[in-house]
Amino acid sequence: FFSLEMSAQMIYERLMAEREQIEYSRFGRNKLTDAQVDIVRRQMQKIKSSGNLQVIDDIYAVEVICNQIAEFKPDLAVVDFIQIVDSTRSFRDVRQKIDYISTQFKRIAKRTGCTVLVLSQLSRAGKDAPTMSDLKESGGLEQDGDYIALLHRPYILDKTDKTIAPEKTVLNLDKNKFGRTGVLDLWFDLKYQKFVEIDNRYAECVSAPPITGKDVPF
Repeated sequence: FFSLEMSAQMIYERLMAEREQIEYSRFGRNKLTDAQVDIVRRQMQKIKSSGNLQVIDDIYAVEVICNQIAEFKPDLAVVDFIQIVDSTRSFRDVRQKIDYISTQFKRIAKRTGCTVLVLSQLSRAGKDAPTMSDLKESGGLEQDGDYIALLHRPYILDKTDKTIAPEKTVLNLDKNKFGRTGVLDLWFDLKYQKFVEIDNRYAECVSAPPITGKDVPF
């Protein structure tokens, strides 16, 4: 996990909040109980000893990131996020740089067989749900991505509308090179910082959105 925006500690805290059902705000306020501190320490030790997850927060150049992927050949590499990835090369403008970075990630994924999940900012003038054209400062992302999934939380765009639940989220799979596209209704668990899938089969029978309990890996 190449975390260019958040520190490694913040990523691990979110992971612990989600996995161990610890209220995320407790980490920031240093309000963990002794029992929770013990759980976090034990689980972090397990994660580190397993070697299944490594969070890197001090590498910014795409060339170095790609070298790391080529060397370690992970099953999945996550980059958060592409607009603050840098390069050892010079470019005329930001758009050209982002297109180059996108191409480099595409090439390293093809070369190593690693799935590269790249997060991106969105640039929207209105308050509609995002589309691929809203990917900030790049057309290359549309071209290079085999899959493009767009998260939309209506509450973020209009916090004055009391009819919109802060947790309501829509995941729009806007591009799927190998199959169908579509929309998935999600519920953002603010307490534990995770997305869960909504089971719409019973939506008319209850007042609160029923959830499957199935975590969404995004």
